[in-house]
Amino acid sequence: MKTRQVIGQHREVTSQQERGVQRRKQLLQAARGMLAEMDPQEMSFKEVARRAGVPDSSAYHFYANKYDLFSAV
Repeated sequence: MKTRQVIGQHREVTSQQERGVQRRKQLLQAARGMLAEMDPQEMSFKEVARRAGVPDSSAYHFYANKYDLFSAV
């Protein structure tokens, strides 16, 4: 794959669809990990997105809220 420079770093150029699939997987993994550590009421959706390394706006694009995400887990 091609790479492009982003603020002094290189990352692979992926299609939007591939990136979306990766982000959903990252969100699900982060949610599973956090559910093992704490009560769902203690968690915030933004914290799940932060741990997953996914922008908040992308997280909300895929899941409406943390309960929507938990139902996918």
